[in-house]
Amino acid sequence: MPAPNSAAANAGFHRPGDSLRLVLAGLIPLAACGLQLLFWEVIQPYVWFLFFPAVFFSSWVGGRRGGLLATGLSTVLVLYFFIPPRFSFAVESPFALISVTMFVFMGILFSFFHERLRQANRLAADAQFRELFEQAAVGLAQVGLDGSFLRVNQRLCDIVGYPRGELLAKTIQDITHPDDLAGGVALVRQLLAGERQTYTLEKRYLRKDQSVVPINLTVSLVRDRAGQPEHFILVLEDITVRKRAEVATAQLAAIVQSSDDAVIGKTLDGLITSWNPGAERVFGFSADEMIGHSITMLIPLERQDDEEKIMSRIKRGESVQHFETVRVRKDGCLIDVSVTVSPIKDADGKIVGVSKVARDITEQKRAAEKLRQSEAALREGQRLAKLGNWEWNTATDRHTWSPEIYRIYGRNPELAPAGVPEVSKYFTPESWAGLSAAVEQGLKHNLAYEYDAEVVRPDGAHRWVTARGEALHDASGKMTGLRGTVQDITERKQADEKMRRTIAELERSNQELEHFAYVASHDLQEPLRMVSSYTQLLAQHYEGQLDEKARKYIHYAVDGAVRMQTLINDLLTYSRVGRHGKPLQPTDAHAVLGEAIRNLATAIAETQAIISNDDLPKVQADTSQLVQLFQNLLANALKFQGGSRPRIHVSARADGDRWRFAVRDNGIGIEAQYAERVFILFQRLHTREEYSGTGIGLAVCKRIVERHGGKIWFESEPGKGTTFFFTLPAIQTRSPSPVQPAL
Repeated sequence: MPAPNSAAANAGFHRPGDSLRLVLAGLIPLAACGLQLLFWEVIQPYVWFLFFPAVFFSSWVGGRRGGLLATGLSTVLVLYFFIPPRFSFAVESPFALISVTMFVFMGILFSFFHERLRQANRLAADAQFRELFEQAAVGLAQVGLDGSFLRVNQRLCDIVGYPRGELLAKTIQDITHPDDLAGGVALVRQLLAGERQTYTLEKRYLRKDQSVVPINLTVSLVRDRAGQPEHFILVLEDITVRKRAEVATAQLAAIVQSSDDAVIGKTLDGLITSWNPGAERVFGFSADEMIGHSITMLIPLERQDDEEKIMSRIKRGESVQHFETVRVRKDGCLIDVSVTVSPIKDADGKIVGVSKVARDITEQKRAAEKLRQSEAALREGQRLAKLGNWEWNTATDRHTWSPEIYRIYGRNPELAPAGVPEVSKYFTPESWAGLSAAVEQGLKHNLAYEYDAEVVRPDGAHRWVTARGEALHDASGKMTGLRGTVQDITERKQADEKMRRTIAELERSNQELEHFAYVASHDLQEPLRMVSSYTQLLAQHYEGQLDEKARKYIHYAVDGAVRMQTLINDLLTYSRVGRHGKPLQPTDAHAVLGEAIRNLATAIAETQAIISNDDLPKVQADTSQLVQLFQNLLANALKFQGGSRPRIHVSARADGDRWRFAVRDNGIGIEAQYAERVFILFQRLHTREEYSGTGIGLAVCKRIVERHGGKIWFESEPGKGTTFFFTLPAIQTRSPSPVQPAL
């Protein structure tokens, strides 16, 4: 507390009534003299009758100085007015002198007696003051005008953390926070100028440990007998708790104001007294629209009983936690809310109001419903897929099963999920050993595992399952458990076994058919050659002797034998695709195309065809069959050219792990309706008179492509040409990455 520099006065309190007491002490003898003169006829000859009491009371009122003043004044008045000769100061009788001496003695005695009595009272008052000063619940200090401490109580020492001796050696400025030194200067000046008696303000002081303590400071000024400023009286109240409460209150108010939840205050009669912005967002009403109105505005008619039940509990001092109900917004929409209601109590514990927190849980309800539907759909999906899920917390040995797991294992759903030892009994020994090994490898390499195992239900039924799983880890990487799925694949296993048997049967049948076709082709070759040869010899031997009809018949016989031989050769070629194919190996498609073109050199020259190609890749293929594939496609393009000069272009582009080839021509084209038919054995789209052939060429192409794991198709526009597409495997440049088993 800054103050002007001046000498510090003593620590005693000034008593502004001392002068008045002295005057009063002098007036008492005068009053006694007046009364005695008035009643002298009755009182005489007792000259000191009223003056002994006057001196007594004057000394009691004015102390030693008042008593002595009254004694001297009374002596003068008695000598002059009442001792003979009256109205003079002469004394005729020795007795009169003795009475005067006794009166003066008694006056002096009264004066000193009352002075000692006043001192004793003052000392008692000072002791009481010191006790009150020390025992005060607030800090008290006498501070000089220069800010030095003159007296401090223990409470102030406790507040600022200094021992009394250290604190008295400091000034008020030493313990004031630097930012607060200028505060109150104007108020101090007003005190010194006599413009105010006291002032109060909040300041911060520094404790000995340099921590800050907030103080509510009240300052008053003490003046001396002459009215000059003497020292300051400071009352310092530690308001740390109050400040913390204010901060907490401010934080609470900020939380209430910023809360997305509706925070509402109301009376016990249901009238709204407070309405935060969250309430406006939740219900759509502003504070002006709701404060002073009944809370029932927010409650649907069919829910009015809710409020009565809640209020009955509140009046009993109970709270209502997370009560889910329905409320009405300003726009009339119904919303789901979770309500928490608590009583508001005054300092005496009396319930004076109600606080209500309402949270809009409409979206939460919808999400919960969607989750319920999703879980139901998941359970149904698992039931249809015969897929169950499980989890095992290894720390607590707690197992969790979905309902489908119970069905797969044939376990009673009313029983708890089985532990590992019991689960092992559901598998055949071989399957359990294999599954355990798969799990062990998965955990060892931190990979998911997958294993097909055979399950034996308690009723003896055997089922096949695919067990998948993975380890669970916490944030530190420590394994905390396992989770996985079990899928019933019995039907799939049965279907796979059936398919395996069917494929084996088909392979055996195809082998027999291919063998039959090969043998039949060879056995038919010789008779056809004999028919053709002898028919030609017959024509040569009887040349000139046969009429036109005979020659025509011979021509038909020879042509039929030749076509039959061609058909048999083509059929033999078709059968060889599967039986005599060579292993697939890296093959230069560009070189293969060149060989096919050379094989067709005569047809290319006759049709004056133009054949072009892009850079072609190396592929995994059977070289001889790839030559046959290109040769058949080029031959078709040359054959079905429609009279125009054939233009053929061969290209290829990458398609994932395959190459897609394209053979484009400008021929007659193919109708889209024949997209499948053209690849069927012996299927022709034209008569032999229009175009020669057996209808086997494209069937051979399809069989070659399929043997290579590819597919063949075409795109065509009649009259403008056709593009045949087929795919072949690319050459693997590196080993494929190992595939992690799926969960």
